[in-house]
Amino acid sequence: MANAVNMQKVVDIVAGAVDKDRTILVCSAISGCTDTLIKIGHLASEKDDSYKDLIDNLQRTHHQIIKELLPLEKHEDSIEVCDGLFESLRGIAQGVFLLGELSNASLDAIQGLGELLSTKIMATKLASIGISTKWIDSRDIIKTCCRGGKNVVDTEVTYANVVRMTENNPITSLFVVPGFIASDRHGRMTTLGRGGSDYTASLYAVGCKARILEIWTDVPGMMTANPKIVPTARSISHISYRAALELSHFGAKVIYPPTIQPVVTEGIPIYVKDTFNPEAPGTLIENDPPRGKDKLIGISNSDNIALISLEGSGMVGIPGFSSRLFETLSQNDINIILITQASSVHTMCVAVSEKDAERAKEAADRCFAYEISLGKLNPLKVEKGFSIVCLVGDDILNQCGATGRMLAALGRHSISIRATAQGSSERNISVIIKSRDVNAAIQYIHTEFFDKTAVKDINLFIAGYGVVGKALVDIIRANGDSIASRTGKRLHVIGLSNSRKYVIDMSGLDLSRAEELLKTGKNAADEAYFEELAGISLENSIFVDCTASSDIAYKYMNLFKRGYSVVACNKITFSSPFRQYQALKNAALENGASLRYETTVGAALPILESIARSVNSGDEIQKIEAVLSGTLNYIFSTYRGGEGDTFAEVVRRAQEAGYTEPDPRLDLSGRDVLRKLLILSREAGVGIDEQDVEIDPILGPEFFGVKQDAFYRLLEENEHVFAERYQVAASKGLRQRYIASLVKDPSSPRGYKAKMSLENVAEGHPLYNLCGTDNAAIITTDFYPSPLVIQGAGAGARQTYCSDKKMEKSNKMSQKYRFETLQVRAGQEIDPVSKGTAVPIYQSTAYTFDDMQYGADLFALKRPGNIYTRITNTTTEVFEKRMAALENGVAAVATASGQSAVFLSVLNICGHGDNIVASPYLYGGTFTMFEITLKEMGIEVRFAKSDHVDDLVDLVDGRTKAVYLENLGNPAFNVPDYEPIIEMAHRNGICVMVDNTFGCGGYLFRPLEWGADVAIHSATKWICGHGTALGGVVVDGGNFDWTNGKYPLLAAPSPSYHGLVYTDVFGNAAFAGRVRVDGLRNIGAAPSPFNSFLMLQGLETLSLRAERCCANALAVAEFLEKHPAVESVNYAGLASNPYNALARKYLRNGFGGVLTFRVKGGFEAAAALVDRLELILHVGSVGDAKSLIVHPASTTHSQLSEAEQVAAGVYPNMLRLSVGIENVDDLIADLQNALK
Repeated sequence: MANAVNMQKVVDIVAGAVDKDRTILVCSAISGCTDTLIKIGHLASEKDDSYKDLIDNLQRTHHQIIKELLPLEKHEDSIEVCDGLFESLRGIAQGVFLLGELSNASLDAIQGLGELLSTKIMATKLASIGISTKWIDSRDIIKTCCRGGKNVVDTEVTYANVVRMTENNPITSLFVVPGFIASDRHGRMTTLGRGGSDYTASLYAVGCKARILEIWTDVPGMMTANPKIVPTARSISHISYRAALELSHFGAKVIYPPTIQPVVTEGIPIYVKDTFNPEAPGTLIENDPPRGKDKLIGISNSDNIALISLEGSGMVGIPGFSSRLFETLSQNDINIILITQASSVHTMCVAVSEKDAERAKEAADRCFAYEISLGKLNPLKVEKGFSIVCLVGDDILNQCGATGRMLAALGRHSISIRATAQGSSERNISVIIKSRDVNAAIQYIHTEFFDKTAVKDINLFIAGYGVVGKALVDIIRANGDSIASRTGKRLHVIGLSNSRKYVIDMSGLDLSRAEELLKTGKNAADEAYFEELAGISLENSIFVDCTASSDIAYKYMNLFKRGYSVVACNKITFSSPFRQYQALKNAALENGASLRYETTVGAALPILESIARSVNSGDEIQKIEAVLSGTLNYIFSTYRGGEGDTFAEVVRRAQEAGYTEPDPRLDLSGRDVLRKLLILSREAGVGIDEQDVEIDPILGPEFFGVKQDAFYRLLEENEHVFAERYQVAASKGLRQRYIASLVKDPSSPRGYKAKMSLENVAEGHPLYNLCGTDNAAIITTDFYPSPLVIQGAGAGARQTYCSDKKMEKSNKMSQKYRFETLQVRAGQEIDPVSKGTAVPIYQSTAYTFDDMQYGADLFALKRPGNIYTRITNTTTEVFEKRMAALENGVAAVATASGQSAVFLSVLNICGHGDNIVASPYLYGGTFTMFEITLKEMGIEVRFAKSDHVDDLVDLVDGRTKAVYLENLGNPAFNVPDYEPIIEMAHRNGICVMVDNTFGCGGYLFRPLEWGADVAIHSATKWICGHGTALGGVVVDGGNFDWTNGKYPLLAAPSPSYHGLVYTDVFGNAAFAGRVRVDGLRNIGAAPSPFNSFLMLQGLETLSLRAERCCANALAVAEFLEKHPAVESVNYAGLASNPYNALARKYLRNGFGGVLTFRVKGGFEAAAALVDRLELILHVGSVGDAKSLIVHPASTTHSQLSEAEQVAAGVYPNMLRLSVGIENVDDLIADLQNALK
């Protein structure tokens, strides 16, 4: 009871108990009071008058509780009683101060006052709420006598006093008694020691033959472990007395065994409950609890344990040593906690409290001085710093495997066990371990017995923190939870090293601080990392080799012996001489370890796995043909025999793009391909070495003995050779591919022929259409005579956004084909292997890098490629290119929603203090973002009085960054006059952004063709068209000069990329480039690949749906315009509409699929109409294949004030109708019925 709030909780609990039974409430002092009182006594005895300040503070605390807890009329009397007790305390303390001595009697008189204070207050409170309450002084009830110099309870007298108390007060419902205190035969206050209030409660419970003893504490009962150590510890609902005593003996702090002994003897159940959560079930302790399936109950521990070892050859065969030791320790008042003895009988170990260790050694050495002097015994050895961890359960002896599981759980996590013992009560298994390991040990044991789940913990030790290592750490950090839920394996990075430092944390590294931890880690010199790994024994440990070290293979051998499996991407190790490779494989098998190296060939492509599965299933490889170098494939799929770039220029371009090694001859030598071919062949069961491979080199030796400049000159001088070789192939319709092959050949020494050469492949060959930096493998086996083809990004990510070649192809398509063709074909390249017509869903969050430099270049924007789906994704890329083609832009960026597309577009050019000028006729969500969210960021949006150019230009100043319009205002359905507005904006050096959502993906309106600079869409609407996915898109027109001095975010050095300038890197696609690499990267509003796929599906029918929606909308508008219950209709397609002329000027293929109309009779009439509709759905969206209606004033524009609504063209009696593709006669009939 720390304060009035907690005391009120006790009052509530007691009030409920009194409703059921006569009740005795035993209270301890308020929190911290007893400790303070003891300190007061000791300070006074030391003549330190600061004890007076402690008394004053304690008195003020009790006054405060009285004022907060008790009714006003009780304050004066209660404070008077409180002050009387404090005056008594001051008198006793003053006497101690004067004498300079604190006797046991004086200490008892001081420390027992806390309970008197708390119970006086509590009794007054309970009486004030109408409970028949009586305060009883426990000093009158519980009597002690002195035995052996200690005060012990005279239970016979005490129980008799309890009986008289209850019998003499028959109408009293509640007795409030102080705990902890008693009195001796002379009436002097005595105390009951540790757990005194619980002991008091036990005595009263036995004396009155209570039905149950409830102990209310600050924890939810007894628990399977200390929740501060094991967060997943749970309450134990039922437990036997004996098991509870075992747990308590070994450190569980809920109950103190001696204090509850009286009720245990009488068989009175004990209910341990949580004061702060009274409804929680708590723990019921009783003689015969219900039998559950789990006989293992909990884990407890005792700290500050010392081990005393008695050993020597003189103990063998000589009886009495044990009894002499035990008797000596007993005579010196030293308690033995645990005993263990070796079967050889020449060693005995006992555990005692550390505070008793030295006395125990002195006493034992005196006892065995003679034997020690003769050398038959060694002097007692004392070891400190130990703890006992105890697993408790009923009948634990018969719990099959419990001891083994407990020891194995500790052994798997490298926790050394100094001694073990099993209690004679058959209710505990105890181990003695170093105190530093105790928390971890409890966690591991608890996991083994109480937290078993389907998720297996995998412990990773990573070597190498370059590009690959960092990417791996990032993937685990970002996706650890999803990996665990999908695979049942939770990854913990325990160790991490680079060439200089290493760090190990047995509880798992904080991966968000990986780089920081490495910088302050241990020195990795002299193989210190591997030496420490050798001393760690954790279950499911995997060493992950992300290095390219040539001398690391022998370390694998030692790791296998230590229980580690190995995963590696190190080609050098697995292409070393075959005998070394075979030794590695054998060592893994002998030690039961796994050795995986899939990424050494084809990166994430499952080439090696596919080969291994075939061979292991009894299949036989007939032939493997593979393109294993993305660099060489790029060069030979790009070179056209001198038509365009020469061979030297193609190589130089590949080098500049980062596709090659810094020296491209490392790629052209075929060395990397050779290593991969060796690994691939060995996986197929063909044990070859380098000398077994027939190599047809691309370049002769003369190209390798010169400097790089001379190398390029040699390439130019030999252009005719390269061109002739290309033309020979091209004249026959063949294409050049550098192929590594393994072909079954009985005439070869090993039964197979391995070869690397530049081959010419014909159309129809799986490698014919392989382009870019892709890899591929064609595997032909006995079981699969029709070969298995594996193709993809075999050495990192594909080229994605802003790839010149692909963008050029996309632009050519947009110029060549019409809208209806572009909506189904733009941006897509048919997969040359599967020939599938649908765009694949690349449901991947991240992508592999070719090498360290490749990854660094991607992050520095020095080359295009996929890093993370938050920035680019191959499925999303097709959608982006298709939208760029449909809007006739240079680039597009897909976002998670239309709102995020608007938000990112504004942030792309505006900073604090900047402004944009906007039409007042905007969608409600956009208006709120502009008016509130952007304002909070320091960006001002100035709303014009209308969308007329004169009203807009009046608001433009030197900090204006854009004019913002909607192509059809929602829901005003105004059509801006774009030509003068765009001319005005460009004249002032500012860009024009148009939300073209109502333009149906460009089918009705292309703002970029009228000179606007950025087109924005909510792709959720007509583009997707079926209400199944959220999405947005930003399209860059590519014609605005961002370097005119007004746009530093695009044209000045960016701190995000160390001074990089977006206009330099992305050219005329700078706006889209920054939205992607700054906006999407930092804010993360990226679409999922599946949503992008759904958008692509929607685009394929966009023109058909939009055409039908527009036709239906016009027919519905004409019907409504003539209906007598309709006040007005707003649809630009009506001749009567004020925007009809502008609509005819700017829109094509129709006037849109949405209209508004106002109903006569105000809001009530509009609401009644909506409620009567049967076919048309009441939904707050537009652009669906289904017809949707909404009341904007109460929904989409409800955040606007009444004046703002009117300015936006929103009225109480107005409804917005998004017309779908249903039969128009059915729609009109539904409206006709609702308008009655």
